[in-house]
Amino acid sequence: TLLSVLKPFKDKVETVLSEVIGSADKPFVNDMTRKQETALGDIVSDSQLWYMKKMGFDVDFAFQNGGGIRATLGSGDIQKKTIYEVLPFDNSICVVELQGTDVIALFNQTPKNIGHGSMPQVSEGVSFTMNTATGKVENLLINQKPVDPSKTYKIALNSYLAAGGDGYKVFKKHLDFYDSSNMQRDAFIDYVISKGGKISPKTYGRITIK
Repeated sequence: TLLSVLKPFKDKVETVLSEVIGSADKPFVNDMTRKQETALGDIVSDSQLWYMKKMGFDVDFAFQNGGGIRATLGSGDIQKKTIYEVLPFDNSICVVELQGTDVIALFNQTPKNIGHGSMPQVSEGVSFTMNTATGKVENLLINQKPVDPSKTYKIALNSYLAAGGDGYKVFKKHLDFYDSSNMQRDAFIDYVISKGGKISPKTYGRITIK
């Protein structure tokens, strides 16, 4: 039967996905990823920045949509299949280059995204405040400096966002674009392994909401 033919392949996939790549000392909870900065949002974003820098790109920061993160990463052993649950979409990691004015426009549209899949999560190198009263962004810093409108910035992000997904049409104004063809979840797996397999949930005050 077809099932008996497919069984060895299914078993092989199961073996690969059951591989333990590391451990988390506490859970990376996903409940608030569409509403505020989370440890899970931070580590997913950091993994993209790390991966593209490893590939030799001088990337300024990474930007992730909260809705692209789909499950809590529990404590204890981390199997590959868990990462496939956390990041289930077949998105590759890309780099876009944006003019400073467009970077400012990118962040200015984020306050209205609180509570939605388009809520941003960002890597190290970014900090900003969302003022919910004014609907504006304040104190936006990239690598500890205000954004220079005349400068260009390189951003690591998933292919869905790079194509203007979740309402982020500004990414389509890119001056330059590169698709690594490497899946976002594989980069995350590599990142965890690069940390010696030991990860711990932490937030860094990258996003303040007031």
